[in-house]
Amino acid sequence: MANEEKKMEGIQDGSNDKIEKLADVLSKLTIVEALDLCRAMEKLGFEPLVQQASVQAAAPTPAEAPAEETEKSFNLILKDVNNQTKLTAMKLGKDLFGFNLQQVKELFATPGSTLATNVSKKDADSYIQQFASAGATVVAE
Repeated sequence: MANEEKKMEGIQDGSNDKIEKLADVLSKLTIVEALDLCRAMEKLGFEPLVQQASVQAAAPTPAEAPAEETEKSFNLILKDVNNQTKLTAMKLGKDLFGFNLQQVKELFATPGSTLATNVSKKDADSYIQQFASAGATVVAE
């Protein structure tokens, strides 16, 4: 009985360790991990509030970013794609950035298309490497 009263007190005063831990974990997700989470939640029957959202990482504001660690953000630009592996590269773009079929067709139809904006250096390097493996040339500008 005392244990239940402690739980109720925690709920009433707004402190809940589970929620705080979950919020902490969620705040550290990458874009790709957040998309994976959304897809997993949809599979469990949760409906997204926004049906079609453009996936863009927001650049940190000066108040959020430590002064000594301001990181430059990059735009990922499609420069070229090998026709033999174009479908593989398109599927990768769809999986990484959540594009729908029409968006991915349009983006990969013309070199110079912007695949993502405000991407960190670490993420940009990872995406460039993945697209290179899929036969596409993507650069960070």
